[in-house]
Amino acid sequence: MPFPQETLRLVLGCVYDLYRHRVAAGIEQVIATTLARAMTCDSAAHITLDPQQRSVDAAWWPTSAVPLFDRSVLYALHERDHPLTPHYRQSRDTRAWRLSDLVDADQFRSTELYRAVYQSLGIEHQLVMLLASPDQRVRLVALHRRHPAFTEDERLLLELLWPHLTQVVRTARLANRRGERTMSIAEGAERRGVMVVRGDGSVVLCTEPARVWLREYFGWPVAMHRIELPERLAAWLGERLAEERKGRLLPPARRDPLVIAKDDRALVINVVLGQSKDEHLLSIDEELLVAPVATLTALGLTQREAEVLAWVAQGKTNREIGMILGSSGRTVQKHLEHVFQKIGVESRTAAILRAWQVGRYAVFAPA
Repeated sequence: MPFPQETLRLVLGCVYDLYRHRVAAGIEQVIATTLARAMTCDSAAHITLDPQQRSVDAAWWPTSAVPLFDRSVLYALHERDHPLTPHYRQSRDTRAWRLSDLVDADQFRSTELYRAVYQSLGIEHQLVMLLASPDQRVRLVALHRRHPAFTEDERLLLELLWPHLTQVVRTARLANRRGERTMSIAEGAERRGVMVVRGDGSVVLCTEPARVWLREYFGWPVAMHRIELPERLAAWLGERLAEERKGRLLPPARRDPLVIAKDDRALVINVVLGQSKDEHLLSIDEELLVAPVATLTALGLTQREAEVLAWVAQGKTNREIGMILGSSGRTVQKHLEHVFQKIGVESRTAAILRAWQVGRYAVFAPA
């Protein structure tokens, strides 16, 4: 059964709203507010649990829903009484869970957490999902209702947004570290490619940017009235679907995008899998392969080797890099040979892609 059009509109609208915000400040509030627009609820929150300080911080929609409790008391009550606490501590999975999935309603109502907190806030039903985190703190999103209970489709919708929530946080943190104002997707929305495809590779929807990039990066012959997935993209999607069927949910590390490098640019393709319906959303972007020097030393490179690789990632030739660093092109080539050996690649393109991946995901290194 295909996605209902309303569900697709919710997913696309929520993704669009999330990507409009590209700075770290206020990202938690943006996430809570956006989720509340995507799904009917009485309140929504982005919650951060700090095990070291044993406290809770949260951004709420609406702001009037903020619970007036001591943060350390909230932490202690959730740690002791919330049924998801031992589950997440053991599995660390990123599936969305309802309270009713893990505990009987009457059993939960007998806890001090319910009597002291949830009852006063009118929370009878809760939908929770663990997010990726750059440090030892635990980050999650939660939606609340007095009634009715959250449905399986609503749980699935929240899961569909997981990779986008993760990417938005990564991008915002990276922009904040660089001290840059990164152009929002809203300012350049016409350059975002979107496809809706089925498991058999048939294409339901394809925007014009997606057509252009797939033709450029895959040598994809695009007919006027018939669109087919490039072989490599179809194989990647098939692998993702097969892995998903095996275990229901992939660990976060397996949700990385398909990245196709070309010169100093790369096509980055993310997929939102329709786990109960055979239609899947592909979001397609083109990014510059920029790699900050500070992040490249994590590959085991010396400072000079990291500098060489960073300039290579910006498309500079050996001669140009030599002029920048005050050395000869031959010396640069020697450094590059050491780089290839250390990071296990055989070409400049592969080295550029590896450097970009490290730079891109270093936003998840502890601050």
